[in-house]
Amino acid sequence: YPVFLFSVQPPFRSVRSPARAWRKYDVCTMIFLFHMFSLFGWGLEMLVHLTQNGTFSSDAAFFAPWIPLYGVYGVLILILAKRAVKNPAIAFAVCFAVYSVLEYGSNLVSELLFGSPFRDYSEFLLNLNGRIYPGGSAVFALLGCGFLYFLAPKWGELFEKAGRPARWAVCAVLTLLLAADIVFTLLYG
Repeated sequence: YPVFLFSVQPPFRSVRSPARAWRKYDVCTMIFLFHMFSLFGWGLEMLVHLTQNGTFSSDAAFFAPWIPLYGVYGVLILILAKRAVKNPAIAFAVCFAVYSVLEYGSNLVSELLFGSPFRDYSEFLLNLNGRIYPGGSAVFALLGCGFLYFLAPKWGELFEKAGRPARWAVCAVLTLLLAADIVFTLLYG
């Protein structure tokens, strides 16, 4: 039944989001969120590949389950879109711009270093040199809004319930695992 048809309106606190998207994150929480966004990105990529091809992808850049580009994107959004949290349209535009610049830059660097981009969007409408296209940027802007308004506040809240030494230990372990995976990938990948 639509809420606006109720004769008695519910209090504001029951219809607003319980997640505090405008909150501040300390360095340890940002490191943790970087790793969580990276793991989330890997899971998302696997899900997309599974739905498109019926198999799990084996073309990941790293051996462990993470894609650092998603982590960088998530952290940049938390830093750059903090002031736009009150206006979702501006937050969406910031997420769109951040993803577009990040994806274009990563594909350009990949093409310069390895001879081919991570992803080739040349068959998509309105692509820019085959490195980005507006449809992908819009989808990732929506994902960025999900990071900003829901995932980061919830994951940050859960993570901050642990004690300070435990939080730093988790961040150190995750960062050491990522560093080891990068070294292992460079040596044996």
